[in-house]
Amino acid sequence: MCRFLLILVLALSMPVARATPQISDEIILDGNKLQLVRSPFLALMKERDIYKDLHPFLKGGCTASILGFKAKWEIVENKLFLLSLVANPCSVPKEVPLSTFFQQENGPVFAYWYSGPLQIPSGPMIDMELQRFESYIVLMVQRGKVISREENVPPPPIVK
Repeated sequence: MCRFLLILVLALSMPVARATPQISDEIILDGNKLQLVRSPFLALMKERDIYKDLHPFLKGGCTASILGFKAKWEIVENKLFLLSLVANPCSVPKEVPLSTFFQQENGPVFAYWYSGPLQIPSGPMIDMELQRFESYIVLMVQRGKVISREENVPPPPIVK
């Protein structure tokens, strides 16, 4: 549990930390494969203590993947679905069966646990070190359902 909290704190501090650029989750939106700023999978890890189930897949690792995994997502009919999860995305990638976390489901899995914004970079990168982009698409999600969409949203302010 302590390791999970440490990972969560590090993940949430990424935008302000001067660190190695991180491997992002991917999302398919309108048929386009794009990046996500933060993983909706973290919300599931917070809701349920599933790190112990993920841990056996996390061997090796690198500084470009502090969380140790990369998820693929898709928006279908205004619903968020988890398609796959890969452990160790920058060394020896290993598919994590979604049935590890969701009984009798191998995917896609409806992301009922996620509520909050999904920030998707849509403009050119303006700061490589902080991984900031000129603009974003922001989807507001409530219990896995997209309830609003904003385009060309400017980057959030830098918190010091």
